[in-house]
Amino acid sequence: MNSLTYLNLNFSSCSSFDFKNLNSLTYALGLLQQLESIELDLSGTKIKDLDILELGRALSLKSFLQKFKISLEKTIISDAGVADLLKGLTYIPLLSKLDLNLRNCRELRKSIGEVIAEFLCANETISNLELDIGGSCLPYAVIH
Repeated sequence: MNSLTYLNLNFSSCSSFDFKNLNSLTYALGLLQQLESIELDLSGTKIKDLDILELGRALSLKSFLQKFKISLEKTIISDAGVADLLKGLTYIPLLSKLDLNLRNCRELRKSIGEVIAEFLCANETISNLELDIGGSCLPYAVIH
């Protein structure tokens, strides 16, 4: 068994990074059972809602994961895609820190506040949440 506990991958602005690459990454994450901290930068890639669903499923199997940081800045992710990702994170028993960068995600809508609230209500282990939704075309006062 692999003993890797920290993983930092940066695919920022890699315009050729798409579903096939994410699928391979998801498979690799499934093999790394001891991960405690993951930093994943997918900013400016071609990742979409359907792509992120599988990542959420793979992360749900990370029973040792305590910290997860993901940047989806300037991607085509909507509220539904974020919800799918967070559903996967809900089942991680030790997850205490989440850093979610959704800056300049043009597909986010008003329901993103509800998506985040539902996640926090369902996940009692989160003690530290960093959320960046700046520049995402959201109406005023989305998160109450």
